[in-house]
Amino acid sequence: MTEYMLHLGYFVFRPLAHQGPADLICINEAGDIILLDSKSDKKRINPGRKNASRIYRARSDVQKRLDVRMAYVDAETRAVRIVPQLN
Repeated sequence: MTEYMLHLGYFVFRPLAHQGPADLICINEAGDIILLDSKSDKKRINPGRKNASRIYRARSDVQKRLDVRMAYVDAETRAVRIVPQLN
């Protein structure tokens, strides 16, 4: 996740507290700030279906107020999916 954001041109910081609404604080040179909560990208097959679908995690009320984005990371491929997407 950190490598991905650095590649996009962000400075990446980790909060001091181990429990909080965001895992990473990312700032670019224009001063844009992005708060990310990193999650493992997992899929499951729901009953009655054949294809696996992505498991989305709900944001907490605090995360919604702070506009924290969810960052799903595939550990095998290192692919990152950010929801909502970055502009």
